[in-house]
Amino acid sequence: MKALPFKIPITGAESVVVEEDIQPHFYTYLHQHEEVQLTWILKGEGTLLAGNYTGNFGSGDIYWFGPNQPHVFRCDTVYFQKKSWLKAQSISVFFKVDDAENKGLLSLPEFSELRKFSIRSAGGFRIEPENYVVLTEAFLKVRVQHGLARLTAFMQMIDQL
Repeated sequence: MKALPFKIPITGAESVVVEEDIQPHFYTYLHQHEEVQLTWILKGEGTLLAGNYTGNFGSGDIYWFGPNQPHVFRCDTVYFQKKSWLKAQSISVFFKVDDAENKGLLSLPEFSELRKFSIRSAGGFRIEPENYVVLTEAFLKVRVQHGLARLTAFMQMIDQL
């Protein structure tokens, strides 16, 4: 199955994009984008396809997807029933690791360890549950901030990884 190219709406005014989805189900197409994606599933269950991995996802899970890693959260069939009251909800944080124009956020010397981590983690992974509390608090902080405050909250979030 071929992954669709997907464009994250990153403007020149921000390095970190936060997207919150609350829908009957998640986006249904296998897709990829050049940004790293950190996603926290607040509500929803189904099957995750990410690169060569296929497995279940559920509420509370947190995932890291590397740049250009094909992925899709396929909600269980009950989410697609016409009279279903279920909703899928997630918060995702997107950022570029490297960019030909501005070398991306991780080109700063302070991010050298994160650059190495990002290279090792290009295939994506699920965050271990013992880290959920700290990271969910970080997601909430990044989500409500803007400008420099968002970047600062994001840097604290990444430091937890």
